[in-house]
Amino acid sequence: MLRKISRAFDAYSVGFAIYLVLSSTSAWGLLHIASMTSLSFSGMSGGETARSIGYIGILFAFGLGCLYFPSQCKRDTTYHSTVCLALGYAGLFATVFVQNAALQNLSAFLVGAGSSLSFVMWQRLFAEQGADDAARRIIVGSALVHTMLDESGKNAVDEATGLKALAAKAEELADGVHNARVAK
Repeated sequence: MLRKISRAFDAYSVGFAIYLVLSSTSAWGLLHIASMTSLSFSGMSGGETARSIGYIGILFAFGLGCLYFPSQCKRDTTYHSTVCLALGYAGLFATVFVQNAALQNLSAFLVGAGSSLSFVMWQRLFAEQGADDAARRIIVGSALVHTMLDESGKNAVDEATGLKALAAKAEELADGVHNARVAK
């Protein structure tokens, strides 16, 4: 069974699952930062607005760049997205100890920019693959994330329930991938 599971979950599927979690707006709830700091995450001056501006701004700039500077926009965005996400989340954690609205907004902007650059990276990666492989990896990655949520799809389940659901989903997906390959 472990052999079937390892073939169903490759680095692309797990990486896509991680991307979904990090770029999801539910990450704010998972981090519990909003309850740990007196700074606002909502409203026009809140962190969520800065995150959205970072996300949309980078996509807009990247779109214009692809039109006017196509050779510059063909670069891999993995490093840039990793740096933005790491600095952004580190800054958000720092706002728990240092109540600074500018740090919070800059950090939230970096999280949005990192999510946007990750989106560009995953779009390129899946576009380079065959349609069947890309579809399988997107489905498996999405299923991994979905098993960690409650029935509403908005809140994370407790760790024990999530791990049990993840193991069951891994077995189910591995059987499905294995059976699909045998049928070909």
